[in-house]
Amino acid sequence: MPSNGPRTELPTSVGILVTVVLSVSLAYALLTANILLWVFGVVSIGVSGGVLYLFYRLVTAVEEIAHKL
Repeated sequence: MPSNGPRTELPTSVGILVTVVLSVSLAYALLTANILLWVFGVVSIGVSGGVLYLFYRLVTAVEEIAHKL
């Protein structure tokens, strides 16, 4: 039975965009000698993205439970 759930894979263009943004920001951080600020920014964005993803999973789980009732 196929699932009608959300898509679990990202388009290739999103991965390329993330790679380009991280590369450019790393180059800028190295040029301005703010590598610790770059690391803090990357970690902050990563943690925020992780929390948003977990919230998304919670919402979809609640919707699935409500749909089964």
